[in-house]
Amino acid sequence: MELRTRKVLDRSFSVIGLIAILLMAASLVTMLAPIFSRGIGAFIFYSTVEHRKLMLDKFDRGDRSKIEAEAAEVSLNREPLYKMIEDFKNEQEENRYEYQRRYRGELRELKDLLHELLGPFPGEQPPVLIRDQYGQTRWDQAKTKLNHILFIEEYDYSDSSQMGKKVLVPRKEVFQGTSLEPFFDELEANIKKMLRPRF
Repeated sequence: MELRTRKVLDRSFSVIGLIAILLMAASLVTMLAPIFSRGIGAFIFYSTVEHRKLMLDKFDRGDRSKIEAEAAEVSLNREPLYKMIEDFKNEQEENRYEYQRRYRGELRELKDLLHELLGPFPGEQPPVLIRDQYGQTRWDQAKTKLNHILFIEEYDYSDSSQMGKKVLVPRKEVFQGTSLEPFFDELEANIKKMLRPRF
């Protein structure tokens, strides 16, 4: 084999090896980049006051006086919601059985969703499980829960040639004409005051 041919083959082998290394590096970055980008969210995120209360109560982390003052202020902002629910319960008791039966399940579902968003109601016995003792600790999850409260997921099967389409129906319409109707506007308008998201 001539010296020139050997040099060409050596260089071509080196170039192919370098291209193979670059392709492996690119595929590794392509596979690991989503893992790192999503994983970083475990450390850098918008936390709510519920997260700060959890960290203080369970791990003794944070400035106790500041967090307690913030929690007290948040409780004042949440008070109108709890009062509206209490007024609606009283309104139910004053009306006939059909009225009570119509809203009983809807009210229970609304209270469960609100419990998941904001944590236990004032004066309620603290739940046993830690995850039930606090509301949403992350702002992105809180916004998702807020949408579950504001809208009911239903499916439209009117077009028989297609699968059902998901439709979001405002939950406010279910309670239209009741004392609980303004609840949804109040919650949507003041959710940041009730959860205090912070980076």
